[in-house]
Amino acid sequence: DLKINRVSTSIFYPAFNTTENAMKTVEDAIISETQALVENIKKMNQLVAETNDAEVVALIDKLRILEKKMSLVFTFFKASLYSLNMWQQEGQYVSPNAMDEDTNRPAIQL
Repeated sequence: DLKINRVSTSIFYPAFNTTENAMKTVEDAIISETQALVENIKKMNQLVAETNDAEVVALIDKLRILEKKMSLVFTFFKASLYSLNMWQQEGQYVSPNAMDEDTNRPAIQL
């Protein structure tokens, strides 16, 4: 906790007795606000620590699962691109428009 020691100025400077009371009220207000700020910072630190302990671990686990799924999708995508490139190089690739003539479905008229 925040503790501030005060030395009375009235012992050394008797002429300042009237302003000393005003200064003490300002000092007291500053000290109480500072103590409230320190308490709020402590509460915030506790909330951050609790959040880090509980929620971050769960979020990391969810992100790992998502990463595995995305890597699987990426692998399938790369494999299909590789396969398509190999077909094109070997001349086995047939464009989708050429396949329209080889089907037994009715033609689509626009």
